[in-house]
Amino acid sequence: MASSSFKRSMNLDIVAPINDSGLLMKKSDWNKIKRSIEKIPEPSKFLSNIYSMFFGASLSGFLTIISLIGNKNLSAWIFPSLIIGSIAALIMGFIILKVDQSRGHERNASVKELKTEMEEIEKLYPDFK
Repeated sequence: MASSSFKRSMNLDIVAPINDSGLLMKKSDWNKIKRSIEKIPEPSKFLSNIYSMFFGASLSGFLTIISLIGNKNLSAWIFPSLIIGSIAALIMGFIILKVDQSRGHERNASVKELKTEMEEIEKLYPDFK
């Protein structure tokens, strides 16, 4: 019995690796950048003043409502105005509080991401530290 065998040939394209460029950096410069990342300031606390003001206005409105509950000599528009104003101030306070918190979270996430990337680069060069 004759052995049957066959040969198959095909062309293969071998792609040469892309030459990647690099940047020389002194250890002192690298460490300076790392220290600078640590010193990135927290977002300003300006919004905390604003939401505190809204919470204070809301509390003041609710306390005024409570103190005026038994008073019969008031105009009809005073209670609804106090209720609407107090609720609106409370809602605005919560909205500004959430915006302020998200600003802090974004900053912390960015700094953490930069630190992680720098640590990964340092792992590629163990004697760089």
